[in-house]
Amino acid sequence: MKRVDLMIVLLGKEYGGKTSLLEQYLHDRFNGDLPYQNDTAGSERYEAMSKIYYRGAKAAIVCYDLTDSSSFERDAFSGHVRATSISVILFYITHS
Repeated sequence: MKRVDLMIVLLGKEYGGKTSLLEQYLHDRFNGDLPYQNDTAGSERYEAMSKIYYRGAKAAIVCYDLTDSSSFERDAFSGHVRATSISVILFYITHS
């Protein structure tokens, strides 16, 4: 079997469900009590640094919270990813 390495990034506002999504994918379980994972991509103050984080990504998963309209209003992620990597594939995931 041939191995393929590629980078996929998870983007979205803090508490947007990125950690839960990864936990479900990696361990096939959901834990609503998972602690918040401190990341830079979801925090507005690290926005300039986050461009470095997703440079070279082949795909980006943008997570939104249906119960938090501000997670939709601040969708700078899509534009920044497109500006950094034109060939990136964007996936949008919503949850509640």
